Amino acid sequence: MAINFKLFDKKVLDPMKSWAGRPWQGWAPKVALEEVWEYNRGIWRFGDRIEDERIATFSWRGEVVLVAAITGVEDVGPQFWKNGQRRRALQGYVLPEGHRVHDALMGTERPRNRAALTYHPTPDLDEVLATDEPLSPDSEGQGRVLDPQRRKALEDAAQSRLETYYRDRGWEVEDVRFDGPYDAIARKNGQTRYLEAKGTQSNGASVTVTSGEVHHARRHPGECVIGILSGLRFTEDGELEDKDARFTVSPWDPADEDLQATQYRWATTRETVLAAE
Repeated sequence: MAINFKLFDKKVLDPMKSWAGRPWQGWAPKVALEEVWEYNRGIWRFGDRIEDERIATFSWRGEVVLVAAITGVEDVGPQFWKNGQRRRALQGYVLPEGHRVHDALMGTERPRNRAALTYHPTPDLDEVLATDEPLSPDSEGQGRVLDPQRRKALEDAAQSRLETYYRDRGWEVEDVRFDGPYDAIARKNGQTRYLEAKGTQSNGASVTVTSGEVHHARRHPGECVIGILSGLRFTEDGELEDKDARFTVSPWDPADEDLQATQYRWATTRETVLAAE
């Protein structure tokens, strides 16, 4: 099964008040799909069923316009709940053109009813994502971990190491990973540091960051720090092993030249016909 999210036209938000500092939500046809995903993966009211889903589709005016793999679900914090009801956000990544799941679902029709969330059968496609293996430990990229339990273990290990690093140096640290585009806040002597933690099985030469994380870091220059715990391993029993892991702490001041786009969306000009060659 896949869960479908019905999108409306783009709506401008106040980044200072919206979850994860989002400037907008909804569907914008000329925006990269990674950005559409980041601004629409939350916040939603999910039942327990979402924990078992692997595929998300987003539809606009009855047509699927984005297909993503679900790797987990995160809480967004009580301040974003509605009428006292819990709200959460998806974790995952956009599936590119050429991926079997993307190609099977992109452009398909979805009912144009009033329900914001609906489920639809995806026979044989759920297991396809099981072949999306993370990168090898010696690779440079962070890679993608589909198993939500392993993904959480990687995140928790990095978070714990970064918080311990600052506590050992006399900072008061608050875990706020479910409340915004950073994982923790450290305070000491009137100073504030926004902490971002990344855990990976690769060598940590590059890690995946969200647009929300980048926007926040740029709004707080000199106050953001990123801790990367790399070289993590899982044993045959599925336990996380960190004895050979490497931990680095660096200023988190993302410059354009240090960021690499992983996907673009191209708006086709359907009426243009290639001239005879």
